[in-house]
Amino acid sequence: MYEKGTGLSRDLDKARYWYDKVLANPPADRESLATKRHARERLANLSPPEEIIAYEGGRFVLRRAMSGDCVVALQGVVDRDASFKFDDVVRKATTARCNNPLMLLLESPGGTLSDGIELGQEVRYAGLRTVARYECASACAIIFLGGAERVLVGSRARIGFHQSALVGQKDRRCDRAIDSLGAAKIRKYLRDVIPAGADRIFQLVMNTSCDSIEWTYGQRALELGVATRLESEHIDVFGPREDR
Repeated sequence: MYEKGTGLSRDLDKARYWYDKVLANPPADRESLATKRHARERLANLSPPEEIIAYEGGRFVLRRAMSGDCVVALQGVVDRDASFKFDDVVRKATTARCNNPLMLLLESPGGTLSDGIELGQEVRYAGLRTVARYECASACAIIFLGGAERVLVGSRARIGFHQSALVGQKDRRCDRAIDSLGAAKIRKYLRDVIPAGADRIFQLVMNTSCDSIEWTYGQRALELGVATRLESEHIDVFGPREDR
């Protein structure tokens, strides 16, 4: 009635409220399950299928399936504005009645270390699952490690690490000192999000020049603790280039 405005003023927020109440009812007999299925379908129709939240270096794309599962895609450079807008993304996912855990699909070329760490911390605090389908390196890799569950999907999925870079007005150099501020931030972050594999990953980072990338994927990513699960490991999930 609230959804259609039948006999009262149309109010989609109240419609969502009552559909949620139906889904929260404990009875599981055949009639109740049919009613819940109808409520779930109506609730999905009330939520926008896709919402875009832009930031300076790219955008977040929020997509909700009829099942209530949601995916947030981070598409663009990891910068300060991305971390500022992330709270808005999580709030919109809550408003859209997304199931938990929310999935963060990383489609980023990387960015700054500090912003990657900040976003990774927010990802872990929110309990998100991180997913990569192809190359995810630098700040993107830092965010990936923040996932409560970390999934590599398809044969192209791999996570890349390297030393941080010190960028001045006229030069750029690798931060090779293990006692530098940047190294200390990386070490602390790794110990917070993946304590069991922190030391090995930190060593991998510090042994790789900022001008190159050390890639991890497949079984090695599982052994290092970079990923917690592999999916479709031997399948190119993108398919032939002409079909993309």
